[in-house]
Amino acid sequence: MSTRMTINGVSTCTEAGMEKYENFQMGIGRRRRTLVQYDYRHPIDGELFSCVKPTLDECQPP
Repeated sequence: MSTRMTINGVSTCTEAGMEKYENFQMGIGRRRRTLVQYDYRHPIDGELFSCVKPTLDECQPP
């Protein structure tokens, strides 16, 4: 599966200091939830932080 943020399951957030997010829906039948996938690459060490939560505010690091 390929989205704006991933290619074959690998994050496209490659540059230090870059952040990407996208909304998606998951669920079965009528029980659907909208979630946010968030990727952030640290500007100093380049480590990738990634999470999935209900809102963007909950995803972003303090």
